[in-house]
Amino acid sequence: MKIAVLFASNRHGGKHEEIKQMLLSLPLPHEYDFIEMADYEITHCKQDCPGCVIKSEHRCLFGDDFEEIQARLVSADRNMIVVPAYCPYPSKFTALMEKLLGSCYLTENKPLKNKPTSIFCYCSCKIVDDTGLKILWQKYLMDDGYSFTEPNYPFLNPAFDEELNERFDRDITQYIRDFMLTAGNPDFVQ
Repeated sequence: MKIAVLFASNRHGGKHEEIKQMLLSLPLPHEYDFIEMADYEITHCKQDCPGCVIKSEHRCLFGDDFEEIQARLVSADRNMIVVPAYCPYPSKFTALMEKLLGSCYLTENKPLKNKPTSIFCYCSCKIVDDTGLKILWQKYLMDDGYSFTEPNYPFLNPAFDEELNERFDRDITQYIRDFMLTAGNPDFVQ
């Protein structure tokens, strides 16, 4: 199974490198495609973009790395999104979300629809409630019938629980490790 792991930070190293090394050390037969936003150029959407104005296009025409990132997310069997809480999210990740809106939500072509996706958000001192981010992400995956007030898309990881910080000693790496070895493992049956 191929898992695309998108690290949303604008920087290299730190917690993302720790998570990457942890994933590679797990006794799971997965192939990982690590996507580090720090390696890519992503521009924010422009109001007069012909890709969005001409409804038949719905793709970014400004020549950044968006289409490569989207293709890698689409080609994976599962996606894992790891996001540090900045204010509220890293700028490149915010730009990626804007462009996903144009290419997925505003069109009939929803390349990420039904893509199993896990989203993990953290800050320097704890695991963060990622409900808002999950609601945004499900907008790009959704069809009719999904909530804009709570994450209810069946392909997102379980809802945030305040006990996560106690259970995993505020360590996002341990939380992701546990998730991958239990509920995140496709061979795991609940």
